[in-house]
Amino acid sequence: MASLSMRIELPIVLFICTLLVLSPLPWHWRVRNIPTLLLIFWLAVINLMCGINGIMWGGRTTNFALVWCNISTKLTMGTHYAFAALALCVCRNLAQACSPYYTVPHAAQRRTQFIFEIFMCAVLPVIGMALYYVVQRHRFNIIEDFGCTLYMVPFTSVIFFAFFGLGQEAKDEYTKYLCFVKTKILHVKPKKQPVLPIL
Repeated sequence: MASLSMRIELPIVLFICTLLVLSPLPWHWRVRNIPTLLLIFWLAVINLMCGINGIMWGGRTTNFALVWCNISTKLTMGTHYAFAALALCVCRNLAQACSPYYTVPHAAQRRTQFIFEIFMCAVLPVIGMALYYVVQRHRFNIIEDFGCTLYMVPFTSVIFFAFFGLGQEAKDEYTKYLCFVKTKILHVKPKKQPVLPIL
């Protein structure tokens, strides 16, 4: 009986969180704060989907809702892109508001900012959802009590290739630092290399 109550708690908490996320929507709608409105949208979508998944797959792992799993996993992938883009847009707005050189934007600047925010927070996640088809080995995994989840690439293969890039980046940064120390701190001028004649 304890495991059954654990299955019920997750969807209930997620549905309550969905309602709480939607509560500040009218205030941000009035001021047309696009990043915050889309943050509310994406958080409500992910909470609602996880709550429905918890109800549908409470105590089972059978694949009986293929279309729902396809839709929910693609939307989950979109939220990964959306949250990063939303953080960028919110930080950009805060930096503009805190800048001592901030002026009230005119219509063309507001339109450009609106297009940028819509592209970053709504279009980019859709592109990410479409590109997820390229790297997926299979469509989704089903976990008991949690439902459909994304297929993730095994991290060992990713880490193996990441070390090559990390080593190259470390070498480049060390070379830049060494050059900076030689020229700016030690005032060592590089020797001119002799030019060899072409025969």
